[in-house]
Amino acid sequence: MEKFIVAVLAVVAFASCLSAEDGKAPAKTQAAAKQKASVSQSAPAEQGNLGKLTDPDPIVRRNAVIYIGAEKKKANVPRLIKMLADENVEVRRAAINALGASGDPRAVSALLEKFTTEKNLNAKMSIIMAIGDTKSARAVPLMKTLLKDPYPAIRGEAVRALGKINAAETHKDIAAMLSDEAEGVRVMAAQISGLLKIKTAVPLLVKNLADPIAVVRRSCAQALGRLGDASSIAELEKLLNDADKAVSGTARSAIENINRELEEIKALEQSKPAKGK
Repeated sequence: MEKFIVAVLAVVAFASCLSAEDGKAPAKTQAAAKQKASVSQSAPAEQGNLGKLTDPDPIVRRNAVIYIGAEKKKANVPRLIKMLADENVEVRRAAINALGASGDPRAVSALLEKFTTEKNLNAKMSIIMAIGDTKSARAVPLMKTLLKDPYPAIRGEAVRALGKINAAETHKDIAAMLSDEAEGVRVMAAQISGLLKIKTAVPLLVKNLADPIAVVRRSCAQALGRLGDASSIAELEKLLNDADKAVSGTARSAIENINRELEEIKALEQSKPAKGK
């Protein structure tokens, strides 16, 4: 019996020694194990999403493109450019949007080239918007060409893109689109003319105050208010009794804005010291 007890105690003691030795594992070994576990448990999301760009599911690819694009890392631009050739149009559009927001010169070249081969109308419109977001003057020739596109939506987006690029030599082209046959294009041209304060657009803006489409009249009135051209007040006053309340309200605000600017200019002139004093 005594021999049995001694044997049991020996086994327990041996097990305790093993536990103690485990607890005394070198600190470097423990740290390495923890680091390895950390890396394996939280692999960089970036690597995971880059890997998903070749996933057979287009939804997975699209979401991966959106995530990668949101990071705006220069190193990812080539991968996004490659996705412009994806067979799924929504994946391509996601890549187009990401490249437009990247601010990378390589994106402009890729988008301009892609426009020449893209067949899907929605994707083509996405390219125009994305190129506009880059504000690159390299896109001006293409946008000016697209002002003559048969699709009104394309022409309208081209006007918007030119507005974002804001190259002085294109102001006359933007103003000319106030005569476009499509009301949506006329509205866009009016909005951009007002935002950029294109003075050469005033005659056509005034002419369009008589446009049969209410939203065109309203947009032109708003643009004239932003331009602050006193010569347009008389025509704007004719809209104060417009059947469309939004039009008459916008005309009233435009007149007030113009008069306010005129008063400010007058006050500034009066504050200047007279010559010879």
